[in-house]
Amino acid sequence: MLQQSANPPQITPMAPRSHRLSSQITSSSLDLIDSNIGPLGFEPDLLAEVFRLRSANDVRGMVALFTAYKDVAELFIRMMNQPYVDQVQILEDEYARAWSKAYLVADHLKSMQPTNHIEKQFMAEALFSCAIMMGHKLQESISVVEAVAAMPETDPIKGVR
Repeated sequence: MLQQSANPPQITPMAPRSHRLSSQITSSSLDLIDSNIGPLGFEPDLLAEVFRLRSANDVRGMVALFTAYKDVAELFIRMMNQPYVDQVQILEDEYARAWSKAYLVADHLKSMQPTNHIEKQFMAEALFSCAIMMGHKLQESISVVEAVAAMPETDPIKGVR
């Protein structure tokens, strides 16, 4: 027979929440993306490409570069999960390097200005997946998406819209 507790837990209804987390959107939302979480050695070719894309404000190119490194990291994870691979350290090292490169690209991507809503969508998706892989909570990762959505779109000819 189940006995009732003398002090049952109190259930208090939560106040209704707005759909947007506008109070949590700050410039620090994008600061969650930090390449220092996965230190990377000197990579002059990668840095040259990142700086070239950043100076041209090529958001799509930077997102493509992030996605390429993310996909490489995911490929290494799939390879490490194969039954014939037994504690191959080089695969684990290359997995970590691929994510470190992706983090570096995302760290530069967060400071770029999208020129239209499509670039905003690509940028938000990349930074969201990066925040999740960095171990941030879902709410924190959503605040990154909302920070990107709040960014002004810049027209290369007319300036900020």
